[in-house]
Amino acid sequence: MKRTELYPSAVAWSAEDEAFIAVSFDLPGCRADGQTKAEALANLEVVIEEWIETAESLGRPIPEPSNYASLEQSQAVADRELHEHYQRQVAEAVRISVEQMIPSLVSALRSGDIRLPGRADWIHPRAAGVVSHMIPVTVARRRSDS
Repeated sequence: MKRTELYPSAVAWSAEDEAFIAVSFDLPGCRADGQTKAEALANLEVVIEEWIETAESLGRPIPEPSNYASLEQSQAVADRELHEHYQRQVAEAVRISVEQMIPSLVSALRSGDIRLPGRADWIHPRAAGVVSHMIPVTVARRRSDS
């Protein structure tokens, strides 16, 4: 087996390039294209060999090829980072929504367009067929309804 075959890679169609693009996970910037997946992978093997030769001639370190376990670990890290990214986006969206909603609520409360529920507006969840916390029956009442 040639050492170029040990480096894991992926191939995907690029509409922008109108070609298949093959990428090596372990060698930064190492990619090749082709009209077919097989051609892209064959071209990638040439590029990997050239990448390694160039790194050796410049005295730069050459990363070891990833194995299945390290790829699986990398995927777990990527999944966790993606999850955290989306959590931050959702938290920011909620914060912005609440900040935009508060002035409207305060204005509606001051004008009397809505009212907060009183004790008579709350019923026991079993009476409503819900098994959770107490729930409001009437959250708001428009002035025109009174």
